[in-house]
Amino acid sequence: MLFHVDPESSVPIYAQIVERIKWGVVTGALVKDRQLPSVRELAAHLRINPNTVIKAYRELEFEGFVQTRRGQGTFVTGAGHATDQERQRLLQETLGNAAEVALTAGCSVQEAQAMFEQALKQTQARISSPGEGDSGD
Repeated sequence: MLFHVDPESSVPIYAQIVERIKWGVVTGALVKDRQLPSVRELAAHLRINPNTVIKAYRELEFEGFVQTRRGQGTFVTGAGHATDQERQRLLQETLGNAAEVALTAGCSVQEAQAMFEQALKQTQARISSPGEGDSGD
């Protein structure tokens, strides 16, 4: 799981890493026992100081989302101390970002709602029948 951070954001880079990994855990994109990229690998990918990744991984470990196994790496432990409230906050933030992109791109509220509803339907169909692939439109 490699991702990007926004160096122009007012949110510190380590906090961006923490939020993205939490989001992956809370949504199930990162499952228990999944190994995260090494500190060096993630730092190189993001072009940041390895100490920033270490700080993020330590915070995630303190909160119960990951576990560092000496000589093996850092692994997802589960949802940590995530609450329904935190899951909702993360989801609201993601949906807010999507809404901002849609409206900034010139979509009307109605167009954005229609696109979101279509995406929900497609995702629901994919999740409810995994492995069957797309049937085409």
